[in-house]
Amino acid sequence: MRKGMLAAAVLTLCALFPAPGGEQPKSMPPPGFAREFRKHCVQVYVRAKTADGKPPAVGTFKDDLLNERPTRLGGYWWDEKHVLVEDAGLTGKFIRSIEIALPGGGERWPARVAARFERLQAMLLEVLPAGDGGLPAAAPLEFTRSRFDFDGHFVASYAWDGEWRVRLDGALGVRSWEDGGAETLQIKNRGIVFSGAGAALGAAFGESLRVPGGSDWPWRALMASGILRAERYDRLQDEMRGRLRRAALEAHFRLRVELEDDADALAPAPDSAGGIDESTAELRTVALVVGPGRVLIPAPLDARGIARIESIVLRLADGAEAPARFIGAARDYLALFAATDADLNADDVPPGFALLDPFVVPDEAFAPESDFAGLNALGLFLRWRVDYDLGRRRETFDHDRWLGIHRGYRDVPIVSTLANEENGSLAFDLDGRLVAVALAQRIPPLDSPAAGGVRTGAPAFRPLRQVYESLHGERALDPTLVPADREDGKRLIALGVEWQKLDANTSRLFQAEAATRGGKIGLLVIRVYPDTPAADIGLREHDVLLRVFVPGQTEPVELSPSTEHMPGISLLDLEDVSAEATQRLMASLPPPWPSRENALTSLLGGVGVWRTVRIEYLREGKLREAEFVTRYSPPDFKNAPHFKARALGMTVKPVTQEVRSFFRRDDDSGVIVSKVDAGGRAAVAGLHPYLLVLAVDGRPVAGYAEFKAAISGFEEGEAAAIGLLVEGFGKTRLVKIEK
Repeated sequence: MRKGMLAAAVLTLCALFPAPGGEQPKSMPPPGFAREFRKHCVQVYVRAKTADGKPPAVGTFKDDLLNERPTRLGGYWWDEKHVLVEDAGLTGKFIRSIEIALPGGGERWPARVAARFERLQAMLLEVLPAGDGGLPAAAPLEFTRSRFDFDGHFVASYAWDGEWRVRLDGALGVRSWEDGGAETLQIKNRGIVFSGAGAALGAAFGESLRVPGGSDWPWRALMASGILRAERYDRLQDEMRGRLRRAALEAHFRLRVELEDDADALAPAPDSAGGIDESTAELRTVALVVGPGRVLIPAPLDARGIARIESIVLRLADGAEAPARFIGAARDYLALFAATDADLNADDVPPGFALLDPFVVPDEAFAPESDFAGLNALGLFLRWRVDYDLGRRRETFDHDRWLGIHRGYRDVPIVSTLANEENGSLAFDLDGRLVAVALAQRIPPLDSPAAGGVRTGAPAFRPLRQVYESLHGERALDPTLVPADREDGKRLIALGVEWQKLDANTSRLFQAEAATRGGKIGLLVIRVYPDTPAADIGLREHDVLLRVFVPGQTEPVELSPSTEHMPGISLLDLEDVSAEATQRLMASLPPPWPSRENALTSLLGGVGVWRTVRIEYLREGKLREAEFVTRYSPPDFKNAPHFKARALGMTVKPVTQEVRSFFRRDDDSGVIVSKVDAGGRAAVAGLHPYLLVLAVDGRPVAGYAEFKAAISGFEEGEAAAIGLLVEGFGKTRLVKIEK
């Protein structure tokens, strides 16, 4: 198998296809080259399969699998039993079968992955005997060492393009020179590199190679890449699985969810934006042991999600469960830390895990070294992750390839690989050392609060050195990202205003045309709630909010929502509609008052609580600024407590700020109907959501608690009838309900 790699001294120095009559012009390959080259080519057919119900996510394998066809790759004879083929990223768990065939032939032979090149993005396939024990007639390539001067060289490749064909491309790729003088070549085509005389010099599979001047490149690049034999690949996986199972546990989060009705359904899956669905009650994810009694948990929780954490339970390697305490959240990543009194043996974890513990500075001898932590020397690496998408623990151990490093938000290095990574994936070098961790980055909003508060980058591998430095810096943890108590955890972080979107006319009317670019940005304040940050800093109606300066972000966020508040609903337009139709309509419509969950609260929710924020606004055409500290607002209609009056068949909530504003009341007396059971006594009596209940049996209801006490006799069966005074959308009426 290593014949083509290690026998460099015995390979012929003559050209593979000597041209008759001497040296051929360097601008074109020798006559008949394509026909001769085809003898060294192999047709490779890979049939993929799903793994744990998922198709492969790389290359064309996914589409080919869904369309029930093999993926066709061009290969080249390496020796009598092995074929050189591109490593397109399909790992063993997705491979159903591999077959090879000779060009123009119908017979196929089975094959298996025998080795992977460490630096070259290629594999060696071992061709297995067919049913009769025979092997195909091989025509191995013979590589020669030759001075490489770029002139007249070309890449020959064999690939499927509706049919099998040989392609000759004289454009090798893009040459570039670093400031230090080093020259590199990014070969855009995958195949075999030939000299103008037809001598095989090396193989290229899309990688960027450093070109020493006057050397025998690409021969040296080809020979410099070691190989990872399949047997060692399997052994490495077996050696690491045991340690990783002890080092990677399950973290089970219980999150507070306030449901209006106990029968309401839950949706227990996190969304794709780095937050959690409003009805999510539980979250399961991996927890990495980083020290004695301490774990790092890559979790898709934003500030609001962290505030709603009620409990964390770790499932240990032996199946036992242990409670854990939240101790901090990373400022830069969607990751948090928890501690437990359970015995977590940190000595069992692979090298590098301790570097992820921000509470302990490792000995200098264990600090990350740039030679491997920066991934500068890596090509092939081992990738491991665990997830609970299917309701059970599922481990994935395979390989990936380092393709380079690009720069993300704030110039943070991100490792480019063949596959898309998931939060919590781990990358190891071939000695079993941790070199990178896949984490999603916390990114403040850049353009508009309508984007949903703090944005998150897609999970991607971060070099271990970068993660280490981030977690051990002065601002490693965010003190504002903490679980809140039950009362605060269900509240919004709000400024405390109602607003409407500006347009060209309103911007001119309120002397804000220039500052708002004709109404393209800005929020017009139409109401200020008491006991809120807006009231504290003296905001008034008709102020125009322009920009918010978020802590840690150099550029301000312009307040330019995509949609304005929904207008209220008027039942005056529904006078001729039946009570039953009105109930169905109101049950399907949103509340008639503006939702407190809007672009502005989304922005502040992403910033977090107890943060100093600066806001820029206009008053009578003059620019002003003010600072306020973010805090939890009083309960709003959506997250206020609820009471289910089962005998009446309806659910009520306290009168919150936006409800009081909508009904233009000076106090919080009464309760608001939030839900009416179909067919219940309240529904039969014509009640529907968003009605204000002011009195019970002629006695005014001062608030939520008084309403519960006033109807207790009817709920407990002591009273046969009850009278409710209700107000809604300009009408007040008395409703009598009997058992």
